[in-house]
Amino acid sequence: MKAALTFSTRRLLKGTFAALTIALLAVALPETAQAQLTLPPTTLNYSFSVPIAKVIPNPCSTGLVLVKGKLSFSIATTDAGGNGFGIRAAYHTSGQGQDALADGTLLLNGNSNYVYSADFDSDASFPSKPASFVEDLTVTDYLERSMDPNDTFLMNTVFEISFINGVPLTPVIQQIDVVCN
Repeated sequence: MKAALTFSTRRLLKGTFAALTIALLAVALPETAQAQLTLPPTTLNYSFSVPIAKVIPNPCSTGLVLVKGKLSFSIATTDAGGNGFGIRAAYHTSGQGQDALADGTLLLNGNSNYVYSADFDSDASFPSKPASFVEDLTVTDYLERSMDPNDTFLMNTVFEISFINGVPLTPVIQQIDVVCN
């Protein structure tokens, strides 16, 4: 019995070794077999809303304007592996401006409010996912008094968007400039 057990054990070990060898060879096959497997692109969607509340000079007069509004972002990143990396962003701005003092106190002078609203899109593409990406973007809004369409000016808001490993950080407003129209 002892000899039969040893023979069976050897045969079992030989069979196990052969199965392990075949499994290792299957894993170590050339990468071309694995390269044929393509994964669908990965898309991530993000949304941010950055509030704006700032006293700015009216570039067309000697007064000041308290601008209140928001800048909303919808950002989608697409990682297509070896086929590149893309960033698509949609921006929406809206708000109003009111005549004010330097400290933001509103003036009750009978003038109507300024209003503004804008939408735009942007795209960026890369051959592969960048470790980091930073860009300053300028959004130009056209402020117009609701009751006096001749009283207008432009507001340029510069903000920074940053990505680390394809994930966006919260956008930051860098500066706001105004220009008489």
